[in-house]
Amino acid sequence: MHSIGSSTNHQKKNIASFEPGVTSTNEKIGVVGASGYIGRYVVQECLRRKYPTVAIVRDKSKLLLKTADIISDAEIREALALDQSSLNEALNDCQVVICCLASRSGTKADSWMVDYEAS
Repeated sequence: MHSIGSSTNHQKKNIASFEPGVTSTNEKIGVVGASGYIGRYVVQECLRRKYPTVAIVRDKSKLLLKTADIISDAEIREALALDQSSLNEALNDCQVVICCLASRSGTKADSWMVDYEAS
């Protein structure tokens, strides 16, 4: 366990050298829905800012080539959005989670599952 003083000094060092939009404070970021249109660009931006980034996808084997190229520098993990235990496992070491889930069909039922139950 770290003392409060040493933790504070470390945090001050990270904050002192932090430049918004340019550098990171090194928290690991998990992006759920990373293979979607918005999600892949969120992953790309996190990587550009030098954040350690975990891209959460349903099935690695089904990543489109274009998406795989964009998120290839992230750690890619599989999880199902409606399976809380798989999400917990995939995100267990992430300090920040960004949810980019979206309904695939646009139906009310699908939107409810994704926007309310999964998010």
